[in-house]
Amino acid sequence: MTLKIAMAQINSTVGDLEENAEKIRRFIAEAKSQKANLVVFPELAITGYPPEDLLLENAFVERNKELLGELIEDNNFDIAGVIGFVDCKGKNLYNAAATFNRNKIVGVSYKTLLPTYDVFDEDRYFTPAEKEEILPVSIDLHGKEFKLGIEICEDLWDQDYDLKVTDLLARKGADLIVNISASPFHVGKIFERKNKLKKKSIKKQIAHILCESSRRTR
Repeated sequence: MTLKIAMAQINSTVGDLEENAEKIRRFIAEAKSQKANLVVFPELAITGYPPEDLLLENAFVERNKELLGELIEDNNFDIAGVIGFVDCKGKNLYNAAATFNRNKIVGVSYKTLLPTYDVFDEDRYFTPAEKEEILPVSIDLHGKEFKLGIEICEDLWDQDYDLKVTDLLARKGADLIVNISASPFHVGKIFERKNKLKKKSIKKQIAHILCESSRRTR
């Protein structure tokens, strides 16, 4: 089947959960109006990036999950999508991506590689995905099963890590790999990212797309 993908490169505001959720809602509707089958949002689109010490507030984390659930449950469009948010299990927080189909969440994927260099300090807040949790998400698009491999930002930049997320997703049958990101931008970065995606797509013979926040500086 032909898959039309909408890349919703929104600029979420850190901490403004309600406005971020409303923006996502509007872009889902816009994607459907453009006849997209799949709409993809950036890393931590619900909370904004980086939420940092806001993550220490339980009410903030719970509200981000509530809003995610509400906007997907209210979705009446025949469209699938991927939205970045913060998930929690007990005391552990996860930089997560929810995959939805119509008005149901069909899978939740966690970021595996947590950067701790430069401006990043993610392992202070988040728990990484375990190797066995790295699996494609199966979605039904017009009667055809489609396996979507989900990566979150640093999972693409695995050259300095022992665990290779792309390789695992490819081996487990992903038909398409989607990377959602909110990393800082600098001059020339776009060419580095394009080259990385091109090399991985050729090596694994799987289409690989990147959706990042529209923010260009921080």
